[in-house]
Amino acid sequence: MIKRIVIEGADNVGKTTVANILKDRFNSKSNSVKIMHFTGPPNELTQKENFIESLNIINDFANAATNNLYITDRDIYGEIVYGPMYRKENPNWIWELEKCFYKLTQNSLFILLEDTAKNSLSRDDGKSFTTKRFKRYKEILKFRKAFRKSIIPNKYKIKITNKTPLDVANEITACLVISNMRKY
Repeated sequence: MIKRIVIEGADNVGKTTVANILKDRFNSKSNSVKIMHFTGPPNELTQKENFIESLNIINDFANAATNNLYITDRDIYGEIVYGPMYRKENPNWIWELEKCFYKLTQNSLFILLEDTAKNSLSRDDGKSFTTKRFKRYKEILKFRKAFRKSIIPNKYKIKITNKTPLDVANEITACLVISNMRKY
């Protein structure tokens, strides 16, 4: 059963909006849903330790009860893109971390939200790493590469162009149902 939905993608593709729709959709008396937003560059050891601690929290929560679900609005995979591009950091530690949490990855659903560089830049909120179309396009390509390399078995790429956040949340819900059916 899926215990964690990883929502990734370049800045301004709607990760937070969709995560909140999913939380409202799945939260009930019998289900407990939490959202975690991985933020900040791990430019020092303590931040790296925070990533590990966050994954431990998700893992403990996921194992505590059958109906618990964690939604990560941006996950460790964003650091695979942004670390090398903007801080010249080696992201290999992320892949090692993924292996350490192998069981959690097997119960995860990786959603990559994707839009054109032009569209995502048009929604810029001033908090993005870049406002340059070429740089955003490079980010999109790096997210695709990280998505393909991840050991999470349940992966879906969703093109969000001309879709509402509700449409995207409906697609993710369908992906969740399909992924849970694969387990049996």
